Amino acid sequence: MKLAGFRVYLPLVLLATLPWSCTDHRPLTNTESLLTGCTAGWKVVNRKFTSSTLNFPNQDCYRLIFQTDHNLVEDQSRCGNGNNKQVLGSWSSTETTLAMPVLQYAPGYAAEYRLDELSATTLVFSWQRGGPDRYIETWTCP
Repeated sequence: MKLAGFRVYLPLVLLATLPWSCTDHRPLTNTESLLTGCTAGWKVVNRKFTSSTLNFPNQDCYRLIFQTDHNLVEDQSRCGNGNNKQVLGSWSSTETTLAMPVLQYAPGYAAEYRLDELSATTLVFSWQRGGPDRYIETWTCP
């Protein structure tokens, strides 16, 4: 009888010791640290194809916030829309690429970009679709 109780409780004890959180506890990479370090949000400076500059409405009021939980937040609170922050989805990065949800101001553009430059104050990413023209976005951390 003693052995039967052991068989019942051992699986319960093992089950209780399993990690129940899906939180990623790995340290951030250097690239992730630079992206998430801009807590005020990255502000667009320039969007262009190599042949021409593109202007999007209200582009100066948008901010992108890369959170440490890998959520990408679009902050439009500076656009006169009140406290309008929304999670667009998740983001990821390597030393040379930046993957993120397709941004609402630019539907149809790529979701994975080449990471051309990244520092504490500058973020430049680009992509090329078909021909020789390259789409380039430059952001700053104010």
